[in-house]
Amino acid sequence: MLLSRRKSEIKHLVEPVKLIGAFKSSETKEDNGYWVCYEVRNFEDVPEGMVRLFTPAQMYAVLHYEGHASKIHQVYSHLHQWIEENGYNRLREKWSLEIYSKWTENEDNVKLCDPVD
Repeated sequence: MLLSRRKSEIKHLVEPVKLIGAFKSSETKEDNGYWVCYEVRNFEDVPEGMVRLFTPAQMYAVLHYEGHASKIHQVYSHLHQWIEENGYNRLREKWSLEIYSKWTENEDNVKLCDPVD
């Protein structure tokens, strides 16, 4: 919620209504956690207390989720099963994304994006 309140400080926003959650399975301390982000066209004058997070172009398996935000983690098993059944490999060391149309506990439209090759 704090990031949403401070979005006017961020330059070059692509879609100011879309928040992105980014995470990956990583052994490095710098990458561990869940990053709440906005997409920008380029990095310029990053506001104090914020950091840049660059996610390179990547192929993703995408599941459109509609439901209560607290249940999102339960549907990942469906996405992972689809990935396996269709011959893709999950890339756990790459950034996974959750693209929200708004950021609330009652979110009902999220794209779950799991990196694959």
